[in-house]
Amino acid sequence: MPRRSPAKVDGTTSTPVILLGTTVTVLGALRLFAHRRIPAFVLSQDPDIEASSRWYRPLPLPPGEDADPARLESLLEHIPLEAAVLMPCTDSWARAVAGLRSSVAERFPASQADAASIATLSDKGRFAGLADGLGIPHPRTLVLRNVEEFDSLPDERFPGSFLKPRNSEAFYRRYRRKATSFKTRAEARALFIEFSEAGLDCILQEYVPGPATSHYFVDGFVDRSGRVLARFVRRRLRQWPADFGNNAYNMSVPLRDVQEAVTMVDRLLAGLRYRGIFSAEFKVDERTGEFKIIEVNCRVYWFVGFAASCGVDFCDLAYRDALRLPTERVDRYDEGKRCHFLTMDWPACRALHRSGHLTAGSWARSWMTGTDLTFARDDPVPGFRTFVKLALDTARHPTSGTVVP
Repeated sequence: MPRRSPAKVDGTTSTPVILLGTTVTVLGALRLFAHRRIPAFVLSQDPDIEASSRWYRPLPLPPGEDADPARLESLLEHIPLEAAVLMPCTDSWARAVAGLRSSVAERFPASQADAASIATLSDKGRFAGLADGLGIPHPRTLVLRNVEEFDSLPDERFPGSFLKPRNSEAFYRRYRRKATSFKTRAEARALFIEFSEAGLDCILQEYVPGPATSHYFVDGFVDRSGRVLARFVRRRLRQWPADFGNNAYNMSVPLRDVQEAVTMVDRLLAGLRYRGIFSAEFKVDERTGEFKIIEVNCRVYWFVGFAASCGVDFCDLAYRDALRLPTERVDRYDEGKRCHFLTMDWPACRALHRSGHLTAGSWARSWMTGTDLTFARDDPVPGFRTFVKLALDTARHPTSGTVVP
């Protein structure tokens, strides 16, 4: 397939970007680059909602296993572009990009952390060890390598704990959930064996008590010289599923409200000599009022479009940094803005309404005062398809609170 030169945009040559991944993360990034008139292409084996976007331009991706550097290099060799910025939207693609040979990375640059940092942050066991070493508060975590280690644990380790995968992406792909609770030690043992036989290593982690609103997210960007150019703080207002859920409804909050958490994540990333986009999750322990770090995503994330609507375009910062173009610090953003992800927030609201914790009026007001990740006036089809799918699922299962994204 012949290669073609970078596209002409406003009389200048603009290097294209290749988004690696799928779902609403890619959709948000596609829209941001379209608004800046930067050509964007998508490399994905299983297109999802982003395929409905008016700006969706796929690159050929033959069937295969999870992304790895060698496979990615082979794919890049055959795409019809002379050069492009790579922007991974999943952990596996981030690892693949970090493992590219320098000769390939020069043609396809990316603004992201190195392979060692990504391996540490995406492995929940290694991440707990890093937090321990830096003295950063986090949930008590035990890495379990085999059933013998599991059986050696005292009974008091199990109450108030749950099983969490070390590789959350692979676990979610198989089980459609982020973690697993249990009632008895025997149940935990059976689950641990099941996960181990599926090749999914787990940790035993303390559950930090508190409602969904105890979760805060410190998002940001670090450039190639180690400068933190931007930060953006969100507070979770709803989640789905209710126990170990994904973000359903967020609100932007002032940086000063979470200064303790900001200091922690800055120290952690400085220790890794981190570069690129990050999203650090914290939960306030209702027993002590202390912020505890849960995880750090080292890539583009679901709410990247929401951050841009508040004044912080992380995709643009990463794109410019990858190309060594001038970047400017972002010192402020709009506070008090709200955004939901209908696929997650619809079942969350239904469950809260049935249990008496959310009135119909409050439900309606929350949607009227916020935006949705999938809806956009200049790109309406993804939002329309999301709404139709939820309506059909609800009609088929009127009493169910479960919706699979």
